[in-house]
Amino acid sequence: MPDMIVDYDMSRQTFSIIQQEELRGTSDGAGLNSAACELETNEVIDTQNCEDNNYQNSGLQGWKVLSRLYSCERKEVVSHDGVKIPLTILYSRKAWLRDQSSGLLQAYGAYGEVLDKGWCTDRLSLLDRGWVVAFADVRGGGGGDSSWHKFGSGLYKRNSIHDLTSCGKYLVNEGYVCKDKLCAIGYSAGCLLVGAAINMYPKLFCAAILKVPFLDICNTMLDPSLPLTKLDYEEFGNPQIQSQFEYIRSYSPYDNIPSVILKTNTTGGHFGEGGRYSQCEETAYDYAFLMKICGD
Repeated sequence: MPDMIVDYDMSRQTFSIIQQEELRGTSDGAGLNSAACELETNEVIDTQNCEDNNYQNSGLQGWKVLSRLYSCERKEVVSHDGVKIPLTILYSRKAWLRDQSSGLLQAYGAYGEVLDKGWCTDRLSLLDRGWVVAFADVRGGGGGDSSWHKFGSGLYKRNSIHDLTSCGKYLVNEGYVCKDKLCAIGYSAGCLLVGAAINMYPKLFCAAILKVPFLDICNTMLDPSLPLTKLDYEEFGNPQIQSQFEYIRSYSPYDNIPSVILKTNTTGGHFGEGGRYSQCEETAYDYAFLMKICGD
């Protein structure tokens, strides 16, 4: 849901929305403003301080409009070893076409971090063109307990790769995404996961976007002078140990890469281009690339 700022009365257990991100250019042709995007809830919404007595009703009605436009589903996908992987699937009810739509799958799977699935207005550009945007909470990231991280790191890293590809296959097999139109995106350490997945299953993904990618894991981890190398031994293993080196090299994206076309940027820093407009331009470029590859 769009970001919001609320005023919460703890004694009365009521809240009122102070400000909420405005949505423009939704697929019904009408934007939704901060007063029209309230969350449907069983909580009582405090409207006594609102000048408009119809604030509550208009807010709930506005959120119903947004829910009618877009669908968000939560699935559990069985991975290679029988473990169920949470998969969040987002699409436009109006524009999505079964077995025909393009799709973008995102995952991270490292350091025990929970994948960010927060609201992002940029995605409306894809959703309103019929795209599916999906988030795979693979092992290695955050989960119910520490074992979710443990069994996706170190000598279990391949689990997270298989988790991602299992989710990709699910999207295709269940008709959410067209067979030849599935793309993937990763950020930082998540690119290790995505890069390994597209190397192992080149026919599953037609394109990938790797943001500030960590790909050359063998050479990086063999250089203890780098500031994060020793800290990452626990996360990925120590390649100075022969058995661990062989395991890491077996999935290392850089060491197993096939022929590819790359567009790189060495000036943006770890968090990408600085400034609002530079980030918008970069996102537009990314989406244009994906649409071109998928024929959209």
